[in-house]
Amino acid sequence: EGDQLSRLQPWSVSLILSRKYIVSSGVDNYLSLWNIANPKRNLTLDGHTKKISAVTFSPNAHIIASASFDNSVRLWFPGSSIKPKVLKGHTAPVRSVDFFRDGSTLLTAGDDKSIKLWDSESLKFKGSFLGHTNWVRSAKSNLDMTMVCSGGEDKKLVIWDVEKRKEVQKYDCFDAALTCTAFHPTDPTVLASTADKTISMFDLRHEQIVQHYEAHPGSVNSFSVHPEGNHMVSVSNNSEIKVKQSTI
Repeated sequence: EGDQLSRLQPWSVSLILSRKYIVSSGVDNYLSLWNIANPKRNLTLDGHTKKISAVTFSPNAHIIASASFDNSVRLWFPGSSIKPKVLKGHTAPVRSVDFFRDGSTLLTAGDDKSIKLWDSESLKFKGSFLGHTNWVRSAKSNLDMTMVCSGGEDKKLVIWDVEKRKEVQKYDCFDAALTCTAFHPTDPTVLASTADKTISMFDLRHEQIVQHYEAHPGSVNSFSVHPEGNHMVSVSNNSEIKVKQSTI
């Protein structure tokens, strides 16, 4: 009973490609791997010394990346003998971690107001996106790896050009901090969740909101869209995890 999803105060969630597994993280400093068909904890990973703020699978699902308030990012290799790798490149808590689609690049963001790119194999620094005026809670890349979307405490959703490292679009229409952002995997849209319980979808072609709804009774901490675009899992600050059949 202690291994039930609802009892672990989860903070961040990610869906694996096969839709069989969810990885969650939370205030207990642990990562937990779950089987969707049987919501019991299959595996626990321990190493961070403070709250884990974000977690994601690599594109091939062989690696789990986690970001933490201990200012580090860890790469885990469950099911193998490879020891976890530790990345220490931020000067404040790390709020977000994401892999580029080809798995070559790691994208991180945090309370030092920066978004950083790293080689996922060597963990060497590759560049930064600078422009947010407060903590950056989320940064995600699109499928063709040409753009990054980000958001945070400054209540702005920003779209960046990866090659030029420059801002190309900005949405300044939120009443609360952005908690998570992501490009839709099959449509030219970007999604953003906020501390006021909502998830919104923006059409990048027409630069306007196309959908907006209240997703949870509490603040939406994180969400993850399946690569096929037909499932989304989200988690709120009341420890509620929802798996939806469609994105919205």
